[in-house]
Amino acid sequence: MKQNIKLKNFLRSLPEGAKLYSPLLGWVKVADVNDSGICVVNFFDQKDNESYLFRDDAHLANFEQGEPMLLPSFSCRSWDILNFNDGDIVAVDILLNSGKMKTFIMKFKGLSVDPSFTVHYYLLGSLKTKTLLIDQEMIIHGSYSRERLIIFRSATETEEEKFKAKVEKLNLQI
Repeated sequence: MKQNIKLKNFLRSLPEGAKLYSPLLGWVKVADVNDSGICVVNFFDQKDNESYLFRDDAHLANFEQGEPMLLPSFSCRSWDILNFNDGDIVAVDILLNSGKMKTFIMKFKGLSVDPSFTVHYYLLGSLKTKTLLIDQEMIIHGSYSRERLIIFRSATETEEEKFKAKVEKLNLQI
């Protein structure tokens, strides 16, 4: 229930031109948000004047059954990212088309959609390397050629401990 309220509020706050993905339509952009729902148009086909209406639970209007058809991106097909708050330690699993899985840990800052779905973070790093990125953003386009799937989840206790130890070793504040 809490997830539905967060999703509703997030979708209702989208600016005109925000870029999202639909498995039915491909990349779409928000044309209007009103009492009926979220109206989108095809992102790339400027000649296509047809608009499509989604409810504020990301389902296509007039289709009560089924799965949400309005998503953050081609490879990020879940709204779980809305569950995180400023300061949370979040794991990001990225499955590449090569079959290789990469996991990054971040201290979450927030979200924006202007026009692409963007995750902001204070710190981001892999537990396998020494590098930490500070106060940047991750645009969740999910290119067709590289990422197959992007999953945001709560970091495990072990991941969180290793991340904090890495941050301390580099004399950074978390």
